[in-house]
Amino acid sequence: MSSFDDSDAFEAAGRSSLSARALGARPAPYLDGLNPEQRAAVEALDGPVLMLAGAGTGKTRALTARIAHLLHTGTARTNEILAVTFTNKAAREMKERVADLLGQPVEGMPWLGTFHAICVKLLRRHAELAGLKSNFTILDTDDQIRLMKQLIVAENIDEKRWPARVLAGIIDNWKNRAWTPANVPMGEAAAFNGHGVDLYKAYQARLKTLNAVDFGDLILTMVTIFQAHPDVLALYQRWFRYI
Repeated sequence: MSSFDDSDAFEAAGRSSLSARALGARPAPYLDGLNPEQRAAVEALDGPVLMLAGAGTGKTRALTARIAHLLHTGTARTNEILAVTFTNKAAREMKERVADLLGQPVEGMPWLGTFHAICVKLLRRHAELAGLKSNFTILDTDDQIRLMKQLIVAENIDEKRWPARVLAGIIDNWKNRAWTPANVPMGEAAAFNGHGVDLYKAYQARLKTLNAVDFGDLILTMVTIFQAHPDVLALYQRWFRYI
């Protein structure tokens, strides 16, 4: 179960501890040590920037320096920057690096986090569009498997032969491919001895009854909301000035 308080994710812009005027009066040490290509990427403020480089060549350094530059110059406020990582460790390190580069703590960056953490914040804001309440819970793996086991037994399927953990893996794979029960391809529908899609439907219905989601739902549900509600998508497209 997870909980995020994002009530200030948009409203906190005026209360950021980072003063653009104060930062702008300081030198920009984060530019020191960058090679010409890195510096060009950091200082390019208009339009998209693509950095292609091998492992260990300074992509993360350039990215964090770019965030520092956006804040230092007052080009963007802390809550107008969306910075996404794959792990919580990487998110923490990125925030620490930005603070080190600026020479002061970085507060008010609610949209720096993992894909899943960002989607939790978004989903809590728009839970009703997915038939949920904003205080939904996030099932851990044990709860997920326990629930699937109940559904398997209810269908008179031999759980020893067709274990819940296998079903959990199948459904998680489908969710990672952005497949809801309604759009699982025909070639995949025969999974789990032909019961996969029906159990997927039953599982999702049970989750909604419990006002719960699992880890795989976080990204899939927000993708579904953005597809079904272009006005919501447009809101964030306008808000996030830099991604």
